[in-house]
Amino acid sequence: RTRPSRATSAKEMTSFTVASILEKTTNRDKDFRYMATSDLLAELSKETFKPDSDGERKICKCVLKLLNDQSSDVQGLAVKCLSPLVRKVHEQQVEEIMVQLVTQVLTGKEEQRDICSIGLKTVVLEMPQAMAVTAVRQLAPKLVSGVAKDTLEVKLESMDILNDLLKRFGGHLKEEESDACLTALFKELGSARAAGRQRAPA
Repeated sequence: RTRPSRATSAKEMTSFTVASILEKTTNRDKDFRYMATSDLLAELSKETFKPDSDGERKICKCVLKLLNDQSSDVQGLAVKCLSPLVRKVHEQQVEEIMVQLVTQVLTGKEEQRDICSIGLKTVVLEMPQAMAVTAVRQLAPKLVSGVAKDTLEVKLESMDILNDLLKRFGGHLKEEESDACLTALFKELGSARAAGRQRAPA
C-alpha cells in the first residue's frame, strides 16, 4: 500500500482548513466572521499556501462577499485578504474580482462603492505585472466611463483608480485606449468642478 506523500497530506490539510474557515465566515455572529476572516488572511499570507482551482473560486467568492459584510471590521480584513489573494490565484479569478469590484464602484450604493474602491485600488497595486494586459483590458474602458458619470463621487473614485492603473500599467495601453483615458481626464481638468480638477492626475 502506497503511503501519501507529505506534500499531498499537507495540501489536503490546507484544503480542509480553508473549507472550515470559509464555512465560519457565514456565521450570523460578526465576531465569528471577523475571526474567520482573520484566519483566512493568515492562511493566504503563508508562502506555502497554494489552493487548487476549486479552492481559488470559493475563496474569491467568499472574499467578495465579505467586502459587503455588515461589519466594517470584517470589510477591512477582507480588503487586506485581496493583497495576498491576487498573487496566489490564476488570472481568470483576478479578472472576475476586478469586474465585480469595478461594477460596484460604478453602480453600487455609497457604502459598497467606498469599500470596493479601496479593494480595487489594492488589486491594481498588488496584482503581478504579468496580468497587466488583463488589468488594462478589463478596467480602463470601465473607469473611463466612470469618469464621465454625473455622480461626483463615482467620477472621483474612477479618476483615482484610473490614475493608479495608468501609473502601473500605462505602458501596456494601445494607442486608442491611451487616447480615451487622456481625453476623459483632460475633459475633467477643464471642468468647473474644483474637486474633480484636484483629483485628476497630471
